[in-house]
Amino acid sequence: MGLNIRILSGKRQGEEFKLRAGITIGRKSADLLIRDSKMSSLHAEVTEEDGQYFIIDKGSRNKIVHNGSPVSRLPLEDGVSFILGDTTFEIFYVNTGDVWEEELSDYLKQIERVAKNEPKEAYSFFHSIHLKVISGPDYGTNYKLCYGPRIAGKDSLDLFFHEHFEKEELFVIEEKKKSLVLRTEYPDLFTVNNSPAKSENKLADGDSISFGKTKVRIEIEK
Repeated sequence: MGLNIRILSGKRQGEEFKLRAGITIGRKSADLLIRDSKMSSLHAEVTEEDGQYFIIDKGSRNKIVHNGSPVSRLPLEDGVSFILGDTTFEIFYVNTGDVWEEELSDYLKQIERVAKNEPKEAYSFFHSIHLKVISGPDYGTNYKLCYGPRIAGKDSLDLFFHEHFEKEELFVIEEKKKSLVLRTEYPDLFTVNNSPAKSENKLADGDSISFGKTKVRIEIEK
């Protein structure tokens, strides 16, 4: 088991990450960037002391709000919630394999690349998307996607699958004209709903993607 952090409000609501010491949260000068006008540029940092995680205020105007009161230091345990600016966060335990335990520092490098180099490509999905691995080496993994495009591949460190991990861009999940689309340069590796894949494939709730021994079910929250 391990501690994860979930964003409960704002544009990144629903996103979950593995909690790690050293991660900073803020509006501009931080690892985890939140578009929140009431959050400081560098608002808080996660630290660890003797196995106990804390979130520490970094000199922000509004501090860390817990149970309605501003604090400068807060122990992080299962069930703890707190507010930075106008954004609410929650800490929760997760069993390894039940959901995606993201390596946050690597993931944030991908977010930074998209934000700095390809700002026009980042957008919110019309619904939250779940990629649930139902067979194969990554069985039990659940990726919740709130925005796109999302890339699976060696260099992206965004969506990771053990099979064909050597491909720089195995596939991309994106939105086109309010439809969810899987795009790949390797259609011969894939089937969609047990039929041969194309370079571009429309996806609907309940559809499945297969490659190698891996099978992924698409679930769309409506």
